[in-house]
Amino acid sequence: MAAVAPVEEGTGPPPAPSTQTVPTPPRERTPGKYFAWVNKNVLGLLAIWSKRPQALDESTPRVVEKKQEFADYFNYVEACKQAFPNALPRELCSVDTAHQRLTSGLKIVCDPEKSVQQRYFSDEDKRRAQDLYDWAQRADALALTPPASDNETTAVVNTRRSLTGAYNADSDGKYPIRKPAPAHPVWGRRGIMHGVALTGMKGKTQCLNPDYLDEKREAAVIGHNGLTVGDWFASQIRALFVGAHGSSEAGIHGRKDQGAYSVIVSGTYDEIDVDNGDVLYYSGSRSLEHKNPTQCPPRSNGTTALHVSQMNGRPVRVLRKASSDKKKFSVWAPLCGMRYDGLYRVTWSGTKKNTHNGLFEQFKLVRLPNQTPLEDLREIPSIAQRNDYTRVSEYF
Repeated sequence: MAAVAPVEEGTGPPPAPSTQTVPTPPRERTPGKYFAWVNKNVLGLLAIWSKRPQALDESTPRVVEKKQEFADYFNYVEACKQAFPNALPRELCSVDTAHQRLTSGLKIVCDPEKSVQQRYFSDEDKRRAQDLYDWAQRADALALTPPASDNETTAVVNTRRSLTGAYNADSDGKYPIRKPAPAHPVWGRRGIMHGVALTGMKGKTQCLNPDYLDEKREAAVIGHNGLTVGDWFASQIRALFVGAHGSSEAGIHGRKDQGAYSVIVSGTYDEIDVDNGDVLYYSGSRSLEHKNPTQCPPRSNGTTALHVSQMNGRPVRVLRKASSDKKKFSVWAPLCGMRYDGLYRVTWSGTKKNTHNGLFEQFKLVRLPNQTPLEDLREIPSIAQRNDYTRVSEYF
């Protein structure tokens, strides 16, 4: 049996965001418009032809032409990834809704649920598309830009769909950032939302406050990362600010070369996850909706990172998040917000079937000893924290 690596308190921050310019797309004026053209005239056509009862042969001149344009598209996106591995500039994030158009196009190629549209895409095409999709999702969490000037503060906001189906970006990709007063009891320097501001079409989308970016702690660190077991956060953006979790949306934060840094346990995957407190059975990305009974979903960066953590023995931070669905409430979850419940080690991985009979990967995480007992954490958040939490939605 291989020796278990000791708990590491830090592995150093990732490389700083690139200062390179955005690669020029093969056609159109901006990446966003290019991605829109590809989605309609390349990926869209290949998807339509794939669904025909009498599909066009791959040697047909029209298919050959579209496959070449598809190859050019892949090469361009990979050039963007090489130039900006960690953080997306606004040209790739929200100008002409570039991020939404990029990810929706890549999903045509790699999403197992769209297999009927993928006749002309090889397994290697799907693998490359999945890798690029994971990069776009991961890097987008860092796509906040600092103020353009002393009197003009704007943000490039996340362009993924909100629960209402609306995109949080307009045609020029900029919304003003509403910054709270430093003395605000909830959103100010001493409040539970310190480091967070508001932006978006309605001014209610949480983002990092550019005034305090120098205080933001890097989350790509193995171990406690300066946190205390039982630390509580009113939102995932707040957890991002303090370095508890490195993504504003994803449930797994990690890298293929180092493993997972943190995972969030919520009620979203309640049908397939099992939370026994000190032992968790945590499912990989896209496990809930998968329908293929013989093949697991393509591994995301997060799922791959959990496999790496199993191999190298490095611990993973576990945060539990309150479920908005009271029917999916875990006895170990906080009543609101999310709580840091300590370090766990990935000790097993295997496959299971979901309610659609779809095959998916699952991981067993075991809590490390000599940490504050989970029973002692069930009183967190405190009454005062819960009262402040109710005031978060009052904004400022």
